[in-house]
Amino acid sequence: MKIKSFILGIASVLCALSAQAFTVNGISYKITDEARKQCMIVFPESGSAYSNVNSSKLTATVTNNGTTYTVLGVGAGAFEGGSISGTLVLPEGFIFIDNGGFAECKGTGVTIPASMQFITDEAFIGNQFSTINVAAGNKYFKILNTTQQNVNYPMLVNAAGNRLSAVPGAVVVSQSWFRTTYVENITIPTQITEIGDWVFNTNPTIKSITFHSGLKKIGNSACANMWLTSVTIPNPNTVLGQYLFNGCPNLTNVNLPEGLEILPKGTFMLCEGLKNITLPKTLKEIRGFAFSGT
Repeated sequence: MKIKSFILGIASVLCALSAQAFTVNGISYKITDEARKQCMIVFPESGSAYSNVNSSKLTATVTNNGTTYTVLGVGAGAFEGGSISGTLVLPEGFIFIDNGGFAECKGTGVTIPASMQFITDEAFIGNQFSTINVAAGNKYFKILNTTQQNVNYPMLVNAAGNRLSAVPGAVVVSQSWFRTTYVENITIPTQITEIGDWVFNTNPTIKSITFHSGLKKIGNSACANMWLTSVTIPNPNTVLGQYLFNGCPNLTNVNLPEGLEILPKGTFMLCEGLKNITLPKTLKEIRGFAFSGT
């Protein structure tokens, strides 16, 4: 009887979990609040990433078994490793994009609605978009259009315009029948004083980033897992996040400013190509794993 009760209990739990997820028109959803009839987009129930999803597939509300739910946003890893067709316009009413919502996703790009309030710093990690847009009227985010390598390079920033939240991963400079050249060199605009966590992490095309002396903070893992070849930190008062350049195998030269006192945890971890680095005389502390695996 105890074994039978246990099996029945497990079965009821599995049924409850499956009841929380459903698929409509090729898009999978998870119920986040049954009482309020709210849900979010999640990774496909099939286990295979989305392929060529277009804007017509996404709606602000979705009906399952006669019940209509309000879609609040894009869940963690929902479109990870998938692809979209054209520019994916997120419906008005969506309020969040969770960690890895568009991680390593391919396509033209995404348009963020005016209703969007929350976008995590990991939302667009490793994306292969050529653009990110924000609809007019959004009170929390906007696009800072910059010129990089003579082409427009949009940056997703906060409403004040001083915190960088995300960048497209594959902005095209030129294209021919045999080769596509992407933006590889980025200069951070002076109005940006903070770079969020994970912003450039796993970016597939960028090889150099020029930081300015007015930068106050570079977030955790912001430039990790990239093909960077050299790094210069001009201001010793810039707060450096942990694991900042972790996993950059092509990084060979590093310039650290005099006045820098702390090298954070894991800063150059797994930078296998690092050959030369001059530590400033002012350096007082090198924290754990800073050069592990170099």
